[in-house]
Amino acid sequence: AGVPPGALGAARVDKLKLGVEDGLWGVETAPLAYWFGYESPADNVELYRHVADRLARGVAARLATDPKANSAGLVVNTSNYVDGAGVDLLKHVAAGFGIDTILVLGHDRLYQDLRAAVPDAIAVANLPRSGGATPRDAAYKRRARHAKVRDYFYGPGAWAALAGADASSTSTSTGATGGDETTPNDGRTIKADRDGDGPSGDLLAGVVPFAGGTRLPPSPLEG
Repeated sequence: AGVPPGALGAARVDKLKLGVEDGLWGVETAPLAYWFGYESPADNVELYRHVADRLARGVAARLATDPKANSAGLVVNTSNYVDGAGVDLLKHVAAGFGIDTILVLGHDRLYQDLRAAVPDAIAVANLPRSGGATPRDAAYKRRARHAKVRDYFYGPGAWAALAGADASSTSTSTGATGGDETTPNDGRTIKADRDGDGPSGDLLAGVVPFAGGTRLPPSPLEG
């Protein structure tokens, strides 16, 4: 839903755009996300608690300005960390977001632990797993995480993945066409003359990196 890997996030979604096969693609506004940076809440319990509190306050502030979303309620999907401090974290998240119903999927021990941990005002229900559902092993979860990180930075299917090519500096030259006569030295892109023979729009923001080798001679474009 547009939330960076390693972050806790929330987004306003349209229920008509939620699908079992396509997943969550009905995000209507930019998600609200806060960086956590660990694989599991167990790696830094106090930081997870702090980030969850910050997200809960941010969600409450957004709901205060969106009556329609506020009346629709919240669905909070928590992590599968249920050992050690896991139950206390679930209780903490439920309190922070004002949760009134907790659904446990096929985990009898967690169901009993939560019933004993949360106030009576919070309903706790134990639901059976869907037929054919199987637990995912650690290797599968690791591959899924790596795929999500790659999709976030390079797009689905890595369509924006960087490509590299080696070339001798003595057989190549670089330059710029169009735009002003001088090149700014603050990293801005030179704008080509759209009416002339400048590069296409796809190349206007092109970057040519150099690695290794000897230092290139000063470019005539540096003035």
